[in-house]
Amino acid sequence: MNYKVNWIENKPTRDGKDKAEVLLVDDRGESVKANIWGNFPNFKDIKVGHTIEAELVPSKDPKYLPSLRSTALPNEWVNAGTKVAQIKASMEKKEIMIEKAQDNRDQGIKTSSTMRDAVAIAVAEYNNMSDEQREQINLQHSIKGWREWLWKNWDYLPDEAPF
Repeated sequence: MNYKVNWIENKPTRDGKDKAEVLLVDDRGESVKANIWGNFPNFKDIKVGHTIEAELVPSKDPKYLPSLRSTALPNEWVNAGTKVAQIKASMEKKEIMIEKAQDNRDQGIKTSSTMRDAVAIAVAEYNNMSDEQREQINLQHSIKGWREWLWKNWDYLPDEAPF
């Protein structure tokens, strides 16, 4: 319901909480006296003549005035659609970045594994050669050859299991 403020007086509580007593007129022209607490939206800006969208909440103790509770949507709810869109966009970006990181990880594993295995194979071959064969071979060239072969055959999946 909408209430028009006819009178307002700030009356902070003993423990320092913001509170104001107001005299309001509702849409039907009925007057009501109530409390507005400091957590009410735009509490500091409420003045005589302002219209407030709120509901009257009766006090638990009859010796106290009823309080006003805002019925207007909080700003964070009004902007919720924008936030949902931002979260969705952020999640999509995160998904792309995770995919990129996974690809980079796979590429790094492929690079280091082929290098390690090429060196191991070339050294094993070299160690099994005679001195005469060792003089004729270039170890770096052998490593490079094995690395190329391992790289090209990295994704090879035979029709039958190799074991």
